Amino acid sequence: MYKITYEDGTIFDGGIPYTSKWNEIEDKPIKKIEYVLGNHKIEMVDYEMYNHMVCYEAIIDGQKMASKVILMGLDGDNVTFIIFNNKKKCIEQQTSKLGREYNNGLTTGWKKGIKGKKCVFSLYEQNC
Repeated sequence: MYKITYEDGTIFDGGIPYTSKWNEIEDKPIKKIEYVLGNHKIEMVDYEMYNHMVCYEAIIDGQKMASKVILMGLDGDNVTFIIFNNKKKCIEQQTSKLGREYNNGLTTGWKKGIKGKKCVFSLYEQNC
């Protein structure tokens, strides 16, 4: 589902949405995160911090089905969201201020990144 490239060049491979291994990410600066769901791919590079959330809708045949996967990148006090919306079958982009990133509140689980010259995100095969 995702791959993290740390500032030192090492790589961490994440799992699938219901076993994402997010809490297993090493406590060292992240340079880039690449996230893939179906035919969609996003890359976020040089953000100060990264986070993600998975919203579940149902359990089908014993497996959790994600309704949304939300990837977040922090730049100053601005949070960029890339939302893989499985219900609408599209990718959405939003922004918010830090502390108001989910239901107008602060989220936990942020992983440290690095502050590059300019934060960059790229969407591939966007269909919204």
